[in-house]
Amino acid sequence: MKREIKIIVETERTIELSGASVADENWCEECGAQTRMVSVEMAAAIASLGSGAIHHWIKTGEFHHQRAAAGVPRICQRSFIEHLKKINFLPKPKNTRPLR
Repeated sequence: MKREIKIIVETERTIELSGASVADENWCEECGAQTRMVSVEMAAAIASLGSGAIHHWIKTGEFHHQRAAAGVPRICQRSFIEHLKKINFLPKPKNTRPLR
């Protein structure tokens, strides 16, 4: 008798931003919409990377960002998440499928 074993892998990642210093609503000129703007430190936490990688991506224009009054970069969360999806850095939406 032949036995069949199926292994199902489910991936899901939830990112919760909280605190006034972490994110604020602002207008993103490039998106043409109101969006959440996050700090470099929060973007690094979202991507599980160091802030140096985020600064590199800012320099290469990988996502939208603005300079706050103090000259500190604020990153458009919408375009940042889209960038991470584009480079397959975040899991795809929840999908249940058997491994073969």
